Amino acid sequence: MPPAPLRRVFSEMYAKNGRLSERQAATLVNKSESRFRHIFSELTGYTFQTVRLRIKLSCGADLLVKTELSIPQISDLLDYSTRANFERAFTAVFAITPTQYRSNHTRKK
Repeated sequence: MPPAPLRRVFSEMYAKNGRLSERQAATLVNKSESRFRHIFSELTGYTFQTVRLRIKLSCGADLLVKTELSIPQISDLLDYSTRANFERAFTAVFAITPTQYRSNHTRKK
């Protein structure tokens, strides 16, 4: 898979706040799921699921800083079943809670 189709997958993942399934990504680049999975991990060094989670949480981090949406609203927008699940995943990647992240990255007026 050349870089352009891979860029298309990343672009679509960001556009959908990380809510792109492996099947949808494979279809986007005209590959079977198994072939896509293999090529993706070979080119990036990571599984699709790992990259998708990081993009999803990066989108969440952007929403924390750039919007006034509540944490439950952000967790809903990112398709987490509960706020606690979002907070657990966010903390595992960023090593701080979403509340702390927002506080640390938002300018005081």
